Amino acid sequence: MPEPSSIALLAIASVGLASRRRGMRQDRLRQEDRSRW
Repeated sequence: MPEPSSIALLAIASVGLASRRRGMRQDRLRQEDRSRW
């Protein structure tokens, strides 16, 4: 089994990537809204 610290780091990294992707998607939607107006 890997060390608990490495598991925690992997979990934090995966969550960070997911939140970053979500933020990029929101920024894209905001830009589309701006272009619509």
